[in-house]
Amino acid sequence: MTLNFFEFHRSMDGVEDLYYHEIGQYGLKYAYLEEEVYAVKKEDTEYPKMVYADNPYLACAKYLCLQESIPTQFVKLMCYAIGLENCKLSKYKAYRNYYDDGNKYSVAWELLEHKGFAKHVKNTTYRITDKGIQYLEDLFDIQILVERK
Repeated sequence: MTLNFFEFHRSMDGVEDLYYHEIGQYGLKYAYLEEEVYAVKKEDTEYPKMVYADNPYLACAKYLCLQESIPTQFVKLMCYAIGLENCKLSKYKAYRNYYDDGNKYSVAWELLEHKGFAKHVKNTTYRITDKGIQYLEDLFDIQILVERK
């Protein structure tokens, strides 16, 4: 699936007057435009981006994909999923690889899944993919051993 983004144009009827819903923990706001189309923006920006998505969490995740780096709080979720607490080790053997978020961090996990760093397993449970493990290894200069399933 390729992302289909396009720039927001001020000339679109009524878009600037939309009522935005906040997803506060990420500093994001979204507004429903029409079926599977959302306007998403950061709280401190004037213009939103139009995003095609099934739901507002996925829309916000796709919006965050426009940024090159992954927010620190998302990296912390990845570490928590594999039980990594001490990044000063040279080698770490993960004793788990799952995270059940109960929809608390849906935007984060949608983003991580979209970037290929996590995989949705069932309901609200995710696991870190090989690509995600490699990202953490490169980020912390550590070797992470994970049981592959």
